[in-house]
Amino acid sequence: MLTVRDATASRDDLARAVEGDAGTALQAFDAATARGTSVAWRTDPGGFRDAAVDLAATMQRMRGQVTLLAPADGTYTLASSDAPLVLTVRNDLPFAVRVLPEVRARGNRALSIGDIGVRVLAPGERAVLQVPTSVGQSGGFAVTATLTTPGGAPLGERVQLQVRSTAYGPISLIITIGAAALLGLLFLRRLVVFVLRRRARAAGAEAGGPPLGPDGIPTRSPV
Repeated sequence: MLTVRDATASRDDLARAVEGDAGTALQAFDAATARGTSVAWRTDPGGFRDAAVDLAATMQRMRGQVTLLAPADGTYTLASSDAPLVLTVRNDLPFAVRVLPEVRARGNRALSIGDIGVRVLAPGERAVLQVPTSVGQSGGFAVTATLTTPGGAPLGERVQLQVRSTAYGPISLIITIGAAALLGLLFLRRLVVFVLRRRARAAGAEAGGPPLGPDGIPTRSPV
């Protein structure tokens, strides 16, 4: 009986996600539920168990018809630090449903992912969703994407993605600017030292003193 209760709970969750009349959309499943819980099965426990398992499998197949589509190679590339993550979803059910995409970066705070809220998928629709992102540094990030009903129960299969970013995020940009500034200061210091030494050698030559080396020290004793 637990299998029937689970299937019924799953049906109720899907019904709350239906855009329109859930009773009409799920009438075939409701009819199957009525047959599966008929008192006629009292004398056939084995037949009842088979009917209950079939009922649960039917609901699972229905939920699997609303799903995310993974990219061919499992990898997305973000062109800028705030480029959206593009996901493709498909609804193969004969009625419209409301879905909630959930995307999480596993153990990496350099990639922040926004929320796009609940979306409605028409019957047979294949849609593209743009999930806002913010990248703190370039590199690769492991991401998990799921599709759920507004109630939070999963639809379809979970998708594992590898997201790559070649753009400079705020952290990388600060490091790059800091390194460039340090390099500029070192170059300026060398230039100032070079100019001062050159002036010192010129002044020594005009005064008739001994010639100076590159470091400003006389190359020979004046005596």
